[in-house]
This record gives sequence, C-alpha cells and structure tokens, in this order.
Amino acid sequence: MDVCFVNMPYAPPIQPSMALGLLQAILERDGFSVASVYANLLFLEAIGIRPYRLVIKTMSSDALRDWTFAHIAFPDFAPDHDEYLDHVIRRNRLPEGCEPDRFKEAVFAVRGAAAEFVDRLATRVLERRPRIVGCTSSFNQHVPSLALLKRIRKLAPDVVTLMGGANCETVMGRTTHKSSPWVDFVVSGEADGLIAPLVRAILQNGREAYGDGLADGVFAPIHRTLGYPRASVSGGDDAPRAVYWSLQSLPVPDFHDYFDTLNDLPAWLRRMILPALPLETSRGCWWGQKRSCTFCGILPQSKRFRSKPAGQVLREIDTLLERYQADRIQTVDNVMNLDFFRSLLPELARRRMPVRLFFDVRPNLSKRQVGLMRDAGLTWVWAGIEHLHERALKLMNKGVTARQNVQLLKWCRQHGIYVGWNLMCDLPGEDDGWYVELARDLPLLSHLQPPAEVTRVRFDRYSDYHFRAKQYGLRLMPARLYAYIYPLSREDLQNQVYFFEDPARARNPLFSPLMRRPGIRAVRRAVDDWTRRFYSAMRPVLSMTVTRSRIRIRDTRPAASQPEFELTGLSRSLYLACDDAPSGENVQRALAERGFAKSEVERAARDLVDRKLLLSSDGHLISLAVREPCAEMPGLSDYPGGGLVSEAARARLDGRDRHTGSGA
Repeated sequence: MDVCFVNMPYAPPIQPSMALGLLQAILERDGFSVASVYANLLFLEAIGIRPYRLVIKTMSSDALRDWTFAHIAFPDFAPDHDEYLDHVIRRNRLPEGCEPDRFKEAVFAVRGAAAEFVDRLATRVLERRPRIVGCTSSFNQHVPSLALLKRIRKLAPDVVTLMGGANCETVMGRTTHKSSPWVDFVVSGEADGLIAPLVRAILQNGREAYGDGLADGVFAPIHRTLGYPRASVSGGDDAPRAVYWSLQSLPVPDFHDYFDTLNDLPAWLRRMILPALPLETSRGCWWGQKRSCTFCGILPQSKRFRSKPAGQVLREIDTLLERYQADRIQTVDNVMNLDFFRSLLPELARRRMPVRLFFDVRPNLSKRQVGLMRDAGLTWVWAGIEHLHERALKLMNKGVTARQNVQLLKWCRQHGIYVGWNLMCDLPGEDDGWYVELARDLPLLSHLQPPAEVTRVRFDRYSDYHFRAKQYGLRLMPARLYAYIYPLSREDLQNQVYFFEDPARARNPLFSPLMRRPGIRAVRRAVDDWTRRFYSAMRPVLSMTVTRSRIRIRDTRPAASQPEFELTGLSRSLYLACDDAPSGENVQRALAERGFAKSEVERAARDLVDRKLLLSSDGHLISLAVREPCAEMPGLSDYPGGGLVSEAARARLDGRDRHTGSGA
C-alpha cells in the first residue's frame, strides 16, 4: 500500500473524517493505493462509552484528551499528574456522582488503555505494509497522532510519517515538525492540491524528497538542516500555509473505510452510533474576509470565501446518499453561501429528499429565507448569534444587530428549525450594565430557542484578540494546562498551541470571579430558567392567529401580562407592521399613509410594549409573537450531525427511523 491514513482519537466517532475522505479520493483518482484507519472508532470500542464521555466532556483547552496519550508521545516527560488533574477538576463540572478520586481513577485507566491501544493499532496499520503513514490532527488529536507515529517509527523505521490538519497550521505545524523528529513531513494548510505530488515525491525519494513535491506549506526533513521557509504572504504569522482555490475540481470524498469499520464494531456499540455524512460546500467566510469577528480563530489568509456551484453540491449529495444510505448530512463550512438561497435550496425543496441537513448561517436572514431552509430540509442550523445586546455585538464586530438575532430566533421557531447558538460573555471592554439590561428582556423571549450555553469568550490563535492582544488589554499565554502535556520551552509552547488565556482574567468555566457581577448573575439565572421551561412539556407559547379584522394572541410565557389578547384597528396594523423589526420612523411613515396620527401610533406602541408583546431594540420595534400555524420543532435525536445514544434511545428511534449508515 502506498499510503495509510489514520484518524486518531478523539475525533468524533459519529462522522467520517472529511479531510481523510477527501485526500483518499484525490490520491485514488491519481492511481495511488490508499486506505484510512478509523482509530477513533476502535478506541471507543477499546475503552467503552462511559470513560470516553468522561474524557471528552472536559474543556478542550484543558487538554485532557491529549494527556491520555502524552506518556506515549513523550515517555521521558514526567509532570505532576495529580496536580494537573486537580486543575482539571477545579475547571470542570464533574458528572453527578463522580467524585474527584473516582474521576482520577477513571482517566488514569483510560491513559493506561491508550498505551495498549497504540501498540495494537501500530501493528494493525503496519500489517497493511504502507510506505507512508499519515495522521490528520484537529483540536483533540494532536498528541494521540504524535504517539502513534512515534510507535510506527520504532517498529518500522523505513516507513515515512506524515501529519496535517488544523493543529498543523503555520507556526503550529512548524513547531510540531521541529520538536518531533519522528514525524518526517508536516503539511500546513489545505493539502488538496499538493498531496498527490508530495506522495509521488516521497515514494520516489523517501525522506529526501524535495523540489516539486515540496509545495508551499510542506515542512520536510531537509528543513531541519537548511532552515524553515517563511510565508510568502503575510497573514499575522511567518510560517507558510497552502490554500486551494479550485473547489470545483475536488472529487466526492471516500468514506467507505469509516462505514466498514463501523459495521465491524460489536452490535451493542454499533447500535449506539447514529452516523452522519460530512459535506463541504465552501471554505472561508464571506463576512470574515471583509471584517472579522474579534474572537474568530480562522487564519486571515484562509478567510477568502470559495464555494462549490449548487449543481456540484447536489451531485455530491446524491452520490453520498446513494453510496452510504445515510439520512443525516452536516456541512463542515464556516458559513452558508448566500447564493444557495437562489440555487441550491430551491432545488432541494423541489426534490423533498428524506434527509436531515445542517448548515452554519449568519443571523441576517429574512423570513422568506428561513422558510426556504425548512422547505429544503434544513431542520437544524447553527447561527452566529453570540449575543442579544446591541453594544456587545458591535464590540465583537459581528456585523449583525440584536433585532436581527431575535428575528432569526422567532422565524426559526415559526418554521420549526432548531437553531443552536451561544451567548458569549466576558468580552474585553464590556460593561456589566449591558447584562442588567439584557436580563430584563430575556423573559420576553421564553417562547423562542434559548442559547446552548452562556460561555466565556475564548482567545484562540489567529483571532483578533490574539493578533492585537495589547490593544484589548490582554496578556495572552498558552492555556496553562498545556505545560503538563508538552515538554517544550516557553517559546515553542507559545507556537504550538491553539488556545490562549489571560492569567489576570482567571479563566474558569465555573465563572467564579465573573459571577460576582450582578448583570452576569442575572443573565445566568434568566437563561437557566429559559432553558428549563423551553425544554419542558409545557413549553411557553406566544403565538398569533391573524384574520382580516383582528389578531388573536395566546401568551403562556411566565412574563405574560394576560393569557389572551385581541388586537384590532391601529394595534393590529402596528403589530403586523413590526413583524420585520422596522425602525420607529418607518413604522410612523407607513401608518401615517393609512391615516393614523403620530401620537396615536406612539400611544399604541407603548401599550404593546407594556403588554410585553412588542420589544423595543435600538430604535426598532419587534413583534414577538410567532404566526400560526407554527411548525413542530425537531427533537434532539433529529440532529443531522449524528450522535451517541443509549440503547433505550436507539430502541425508540428504531420505531420511527430507517437505518442510518451502510447497513449500520
């Protein structure tokens, strides 16, 4: 075999790897023999569901997933493990009934199992007699990948080793290459255009490959002697990164090895995995290439937006569904191409395919666009809402308004689309008074989708906060627990990691110092109450039935001033006029044309605000009621991205779902 790719833990076991599926298809198209080993699935089988979930539920920046493999990659490194785990415990909410000693015992057991697993995995990989072994490394795979490649080097010194992925971007890839001599080649950036020439050069010249095979973004053994290349285009980093522009030339990814591995798992585990197919329709961010959100961790030169044509996307969906018989598709894009509202979505709506779809979207969508998403089968979206206070959104450079965010929540509720979002707090430069104001308004939204969580802002590499830390009053250092994982100097650790912290901000997910702020406390209480009520059997309702002469409103929110309302005349006209959140001036102008005086309109607006049916936001008026008929919300089990479910939940799903996966 020419190349054996490996998808190490802790990549999600519920989807194939888009990176490996794409690279495998590219190499197969060029005549190479290639396979992908889904070690993340095999590791889940080796340690079991409960230990796996215990590890992955900790913060990514706590690096617990990397710690479970660190002793294999760095056998001579001996930090204080009890001290490290004490930090992890303080920074995370342990599952109910899991005491600190029990937690330590469980994760040490996983760490022990990891060593045995890597031994078996290396043997399994080498049985295929590959000439090249490559690992993809995203946020939770880096040290596991280093551990495997180190064992491969020991068992088969002639095999060439390769790494790439998100953790190998620019200076992170260069540092990985410099500090890990058992990794021969590291690819920084998008390998689509360079992987075939690189593999060809390695097969011809081994570790001495150079010339055409070493495209911009490849770190090779020769660089350890001659020095590392610099970036030809500045992007806030001095290390190169490959970018691939021609998405139209890409083949359909090959996911057969994932489904073959899934089908070979024990029946008890296979039934707990609801697999989904990843789909790539674009790269970059059309908003970020103009003005980046301050917290966005996408490298500046890779934000340039590129998209596949709608016809290509449709053909790819058809091919994936035919090959793998799945009914869940999750796009891996940063944001949906707005042109798809004119091309892709109408065609999907026309076909009415029995498939669940997921996209990331910007919140500035119209009511018509949201309805079109539902018609096209998009039952679930992740929206870049991030906040509901106008000044906080401006502080983030979000490019959307609070009223647009509320409108998206309202229209997704009306059309039965699950919209995931976070409410981000602890922004550099924020005012706690904003949260006091926000807490007063949140009960008015209890009939709409609550945030997945209230989360503190994170300082990622490549974000505006990282590049301009001093401007924001930040002193950023690598997340502190990385020092227990990597045996690196302070400078190399700075260049290796993705997550950063400001020690003065006491980054603790339990919010201990932050929770002393009255505004934050009030918002947290309001969101907790909102979430509990929304997912209860008695979900709050604020809905309206519109007739030619009146609007009947039903209101079961805890904040309701009365359970039913009837709006006629000016109140009816005003409420309908505010469905699109117009400015107060536009409302006045529209109603003046119908003969209503300014004073009358102002009085009617105050009355509707007092009744908590209308929300005033930055000079705009928003009707909060959703219009009947209101579509049913999808259940959590309908998530298009797949999932790990209990045996009981799977039995319930089997009663209404067709099988997912290739015979899974």
